Amino acid sequence: MSVTRILVVDDEPSVTELLPKVLATRGYETMTANTVSEALNLITSQNFDVLISDLNMGHIADGFTVVHTMRRVNPACINFILTGFPAFESALQALRAQVDDYLTKPSDIPKLLDAIDRKLKQRVPVVRQPMQRLSSILRDNEGKTKERVLLNMKADPQLAALPLSDEERIGHIPAMLKELADHLDSGLPNDGNEMLFRAAQTQGELRAQQHYPLELMIRCDRIVSQVLCNIIYEELLVLNLSYLLLDMNKLNDARLMQLEIAVSAYRQAERRRA
Repeated sequence: MSVTRILVVDDEPSVTELLPKVLATRGYETMTANTVSEALNLITSQNFDVLISDLNMGHIADGFTVVHTMRRVNPACINFILTGFPAFESALQALRAQVDDYLTKPSDIPKLLDAIDRKLKQRVPVVRQPMQRLSSILRDNEGKTKERVLLNMKADPQLAALPLSDEERIGHIPAMLKELADHLDSGLPNDGNEMLFRAAQTQGELRAQQHYPLELMIRCDRIVSQVLCNIIYEELLVLNLSYLLLDMNKLNDARLMQLEIAVSAYRQAERRRA
């Protein structure tokens, strides 16, 4: 019978020193890494049955990079995430299809050992999900984006006080997301794609007609950006990291340019009305 091999990834020496000793009592063979780069080197050069990775090591959520790589190199590996932030559980729940389980720090050793034993016994064939580009995430999450933006708008007293229907508040979002997704796929530079700004132009003109205060329009745009960031954060494990930084830089710049266009259209509409 082959020995179960476990990789423990954590930037806290106390964890990488203690866990191997505990895991050895169950007959597990353990290797450790204190940084993401060390973990990636081990993952790409050796086979492991179980990964136990801290969520935050130097950067927020870089543990997902470790899990993402393990899933691509060894999709049969069982993946556990350790987090010191119990409040993050709701976001992790959305990732349960990608992470086999998660535990909060300080680690409950008996619970961790039981979870490893249980997952090893219940191991099922893994269906490897294709990695996605950011444009696909924007398209696939249109409904979720609208719902969350509307919820955040209504949670803001000033925005909630505006006498608008739900459609008037978030009706521009589908067109905006489509333009962003199409733009990311196009390969065109941000300043060379006029189709990127049609929804922003329409939004600025509409907000002026609605007598929507300019500062509140900008606040709404910020809400949209925050919602998109959170959704992207939740989808990290299915995103193709080879393109993520490039796509994120292009997306952020495009969002700023959309805001500039919306503000310019708003002011022009205001001048015409005056």
